Amino acid sequence: MNLNISPNSIPEWLDISSPESVVLSVTKRFRAHKFPFVERINVEDWVPGHLGREEKARFILFSTSVDYGMKSPILYRGMLNLLMDNPNALEYSYLSKIQQSDLAKLLKNYLHLRWPNDASRYFIENAHILKNKYNDNPLAIYRTSKGQEVIDRLKKFYGFGKKTTFLCFRATLNVLRLQYPDVNELSMPIDRHKLKFTYLLGYINKQDFLNKKIDKVSNVWINACNNVGISWLEFDRAFWIFSRWFNAGVKLN
Repeated sequence: MNLNISPNSIPEWLDISSPESVVLSVTKRFRAHKFPFVERINVEDWVPGHLGREEKARFILFSTSVDYGMKSPILYRGMLNLLMDNPNALEYSYLSKIQQSDLAKLLKNYLHLRWPNDASRYFIENAHILKNKYNDNPLAIYRTSKGQEVIDRLKKFYGFGKKTTFLCFRATLNVLRLQYPDVNELSMPIDRHKLKFTYLLGYINKQDFLNKKIDKVSNVWINACNNVGISWLEFDRAFWIFSRWFNAGVKLN
């Protein structure tokens, strides 16, 4: 393994001898709530516990559709405040009647988005997809025996690129405790933090990093999770927090 950083940048508790060792040491520390995992800031942690299953799935769907280009805690804290003041803000009955310009102002005020016009369009269009294809019930998206079919359905919603799709998938499965036999044959959400960390540890080469080969990055960690018997649905929660923290303290060679 060829490190692209100084070995001194590696915390003593992190075993980097293989991707499998990283999965084991990161997951163990995440489960123990030890630094840098003291504060939980995953999507799953922001979903209001008092909501029913349908409303939890709705919260995740609409929230993740705009989860990019900003700090996630700001987004999710804003979503909670939005629903506190406007309980029906994610409902078809509300989104089918509000003017897009008015919704854009509302989302900008609560979510502090850089692109509220796009977000308002996503919300309105996705509300119509839910209504027309799933009888306004987001749980219907997950009524299948195959995780891949869920992924294919999610990709048809506005704002759902590959990363967002798998983020929504992961969060919903974790929160609602859903299971699919093919889940470990799929992919996982890969962002710039995970891409950079995988390169820094030498698990992908420079060209893969520069060309943003996210499928290759996903395969590294999915295979490692499978090899040690830890679901990527759990590891990925820790990996997102850890890679952001780790990358902030190192520079590329």
